[in-house]
Amino acid sequence: MIDMAENPYLTDYFREVYQRIFLRHRIETLPAGRARQVVLEHKELVRAVSQKDIGKAQEIIKHHIQAGRDYIFSAIFAP
Repeated sequence: MIDMAENPYLTDYFREVYQRIFLRHRIETLPAGRARQVVLEHKELVRAVSQKDIGKAQEIIKHHIQAGRDYIFSAIFAP
């Protein structure tokens, strides 16, 4: 999806962030509920983009980023 923007800077930045996250937080450590939610969020995003619903896509992305941030912070700061 990032490549669809045809912005090499954005693509490189995304890949860098993605690699940092997944080098530190492996996907297999995701709780089953969060893993399912990630798949649903991605499907919703693809649907919104394919329907050219920019507002919905932005809403989904914001929610997805916040949910990911919450998960990562909970893993980092877990007792």
